[in-house]
Amino acid sequence: MLRDLFSIRGLGGTVAFNVAMAGLGLVSGVVLARTLGPGGRGDLVAAIQWAGITLALSAMGLGFAIAHRAGVAPARKGKQWWFSLVVTTAWGGLVLLGTSAVLPGFVHASAAPALNVTLWVVPFGLALGFQAYLLLGSGRVLAHNGVRLVASLAYALVIATIAFLRVRSVSAFAAVFVASQMLGAAAGFALLARSLDAARMRDRSRAREFVEFGIKSQVASIAGYAALRLDQLLLSVFASSADLGLYVIAVSSASVVGPLFSASTRPGGARAAAESTTMGDPCR
Repeated sequence: MLRDLFSIRGLGGTVAFNVAMAGLGLVSGVVLARTLGPGGRGDLVAAIQWAGITLALSAMGLGFAIAHRAGVAPARKGKQWWFSLVVTTAWGGLVLLGTSAVLPGFVHASAAPALNVTLWVVPFGLALGFQAYLLLGSGRVLAHNGVRLVASLAYALVIATIAFLRVRSVSAFAAVFVASQMLGAAAGFALLARSLDAARMRDRSRAREFVEFGIKSQVASIAGYAALRLDQLLLSVFASSADLGLYVIAVSSASVVGPLFSASTRPGGARAAAESTTMGDPCR
C-alpha cells in the first residue's frame, strides 16, 4: 500500500509534478518581470488574479463533487463527464458574458484590456478543472497530474518564446494564459474520450446531487484561494500597477514551495473516493 502511495501514480508522482509546475511558474515569473517591467507585470497579475477568482467562484465546488462521485459510482463516469461539459459550455459562457461587462471597472485602465482577455479562461478553466478532477476521482492520478502539467508547460514555453521575440504586449501574454488552459482542457478531453463510452454522455446527470455536494466544499475552496491571492486582488484595486508588479516579483520566490504542501491531498482524495465505493457514501 505504501509502495503504491509513493509511486509515480501516487504521492511521489504528485510531488514530482508539483515541483515541476512550481519551477515552471518561477521561471515564467522571472521572464515576465524582465520582459514587461513592474508596471506591465502588475497589469498582467491583476488580469490573471481577477479571472482566477471568477473561475474559483463559478466552479461552485463541482470539481470535488465530480471527483467524489467518480470514486463512489465509477459506472456513471460518462454521465459525470457529460455534466461537466454542459456546465463548462452553458454556465461558463454566462459567467464570461456577465463578468466581462463588470470586472474591468475594478482594475486600472491599463490592465482592463488584458482582463478582457483573461476572463476567457473561465469556460476553458472549468473544462480543465472538471476533467482533471474526474481523472483524479477515477484513480488516474498520473493522468490527472499530466493534464495539469500540460497547461503549465505550455504556458512557460510560449511565454519564453514570445519574450525572446521581444513582444511587450500585456494582452499577448494574457492570451497565452488562456491558450494554455485550452490546451490542458483539450488534453483532458482526449484522455477521457479514449476511456469513456460515448453513448453514456447522452444520459442526464443528477445535477442537483453534484451542486449540493459541491457547495459543501466551495467555502473552503474560496477561503484557500483568498488566503493565497487576496493580497494581490486588493493591491490591484488600491495600488499602482508598478507597485503591484514589484510586490509580486518580491513574493514569487517565497511562494514557490506552496504546491508541495498540497501534494498529498490529490492521491489521498482519490484513495478516499475509492474507499467510499465499498463503505458507502459518507457525504450523502
